[in-house]
Amino acid sequence: MNKTLLCCCMVLACIMFTGSCAAKTAIIVHPGNSIGSDRGAISKIFLGKSKIFSDGSKAVSINICDDDPLKSEFEKKVLNKTNAQLKAYWSKFVFTGKGSPPKVTSAAELKLTLATGPTFIGYINTIDLDNSVKNLPTF
Repeated sequence: MNKTLLCCCMVLACIMFTGSCAAKTAIIVHPGNSIGSDRGAISKIFLGKSKIFSDGSKAVSINICDDDPLKSEFEKKVLNKTNAQLKAYWSKFVFTGKGSPPKVTSAAELKLTLATGPTFIGYINTIDLDNSVKNLPTF
């Protein structure tokens, strides 16, 4: 009985630990950016359908590396697309010469890029949030 109880406690602890460490996506902009958190507008910016924020200022989306699990979460939750769907979508842009969103390697690099001006929008893990960026409500 003690082994069963111990085993159950260990399983429960693992489940709780895994759930609390699950990545949550924070959509971020420069602290001086006054845009709202309209999901449709943000999605259009990341899909290249819009190049301006809701206030009319220029918008440039920045993605994290393909191998980061947070990218998959962002694509599913915010863009409602799978990685395969987005690769096909962006291949059309590349083929027509319209390019694709720039990529960065880390949350730190993304935050440094956002610090250069209010035109950029990106996403990071909520764990990496600090005062150098403005967090838009997560989805």
